[in-house]
Formats: sequence, structure tokens, C-alpha cells
Amino acid sequence: MENKETKKYQYREFHNILLKLFILKKIDHDKKVYPYDIIKKIKRSPILSNLTDKETIKNDVYNIISVLEKAGYIESEALKRDGKIKKYYHITPDGKKALNAIKKEFHKLVKTVASLIK
Repeated sequence: MENKETKKYQYREFHNILLKLFILKKIDHDKKVYPYDIIKKIKRSPILSNLTDKETIKNDVYNIISVLEKAGYIESEALKRDGKIKKYYHITPDGKKALNAIKKEFHKLVKTVASLIK
């Protein structure tokens, strides 16, 4: 019988891939995104909130943003809002290419998995 920790570990990598896809898509859609807005969107969504633990969501989002930025898929821009300097992110041309490629591969993967579990 599986315990909670085993199940969490098994799905963690898959959830991270889905979160990366969502975050990259959100940044592409909104043009300039503040990370806290992504966190709020995930928390409000019954589907997306299942991709991460409530205790780790903030760290998960910031870690994924860091990975995407290091990969050159997004860039940050410091803007002054409400008297504070905040980092906003936008997608790069390489990020748009990666997003399109990831979406295509994800659709293929879903079809493959669906055919395997019929």
C-alpha cells in the first residue's frame, strides 16, 4: 500500500512539467507577469492547485521562474508599482518557440498515454 510521501514523490516530476507549461503560458498570455499573480491564479484553480502542495506553492513557482529565466525563456524587468520595485516577467522569442514545441509534445504524450491505458 502506498503512503502519502510515496505518491507525492511519484507525481512530483509530472506536476513540475505541468506547472512549467502553465507558468510559461501565463507569462506569454499576460505579456508582463508578477509572480504573486501566478501564485494567486494557481491557488484559485481547483485543477492547478492540485499540481503543488499549498505549503510549497510559492517556492515551486519561484523555482520554476528561476529555471525558465536561466534557460532564456523569460526575462525580468524591474518596475515601480505602489511605491515598491517589483520584478515582472515576459516571455522571450526562445520562450515562445519552446512553449509551442512543449505544447505539441505534450499533446502527443497525452494521446500516447491515452492509447496505452485504454
